[in-house]
Amino acid sequence: MFKNYLKIAWRNVARDKTYSIINILGLAIGLACTILILMWVRDEVNFDSFHQNRNEIYRIVQDTKKGDDHATTVGLLPAELKKQLPEVINTARIFSRSRILIRYNDKTFYETGGIRADPALFEIFDFPFIKGVPESLKDGIIITESMARKYFGDEEPVGKTLSVDSGYGFIGIMVSGVLKDIPENSHLQ
Repeated sequence: MFKNYLKIAWRNVARDKTYSIINILGLAIGLACTILILMWVRDEVNFDSFHQNRNEIYRIVQDTKKGDDHATTVGLLPAELKKQLPEVINTARIFSRSRILIRYNDKTFYETGGIRADPALFEIFDFPFIKGVPESLKDGIIITESMARKYFGDEEPVGKTLSVDSGYGFIGIMVSGVLKDIPENSHLQ
């Protein structure tokens, strides 16, 4: 029975080639678009889903007069939030830097997506540490696994000093921790 259906389908395709090509191309394009849309939706839905308390984390965004959105807040806002809203358990301010010049010995690189943050960041987000303990990371710089390989190779990165361009010159900052590489579907890179 199935063999008979295949024969009939093949004869129809062979007889009306133009019509068949249009139908097959339409089906292929439709399937490709559907698969791409589903992949995009899955990525958007799973954004930052690796954090344990992801449903309890909120981000404050500042609207400017120009219509831009910035995820930066005034320095006193976290303390006021905790004081006025008992539901707020913890806060962390994040300041992003688009491009930072970092140097170690003879290696110099521009790093993008660097952030300065309050130490409470690691109490809110679950970034997996390879080296270092979140409780002892008050001062210093925390780098990702790929950055550690890029600057230090096989050397132990914790305790080494990176020279970071502050805008007024280079300052030495000690590496106090190494994070596992952050997934692409995280808003904090």
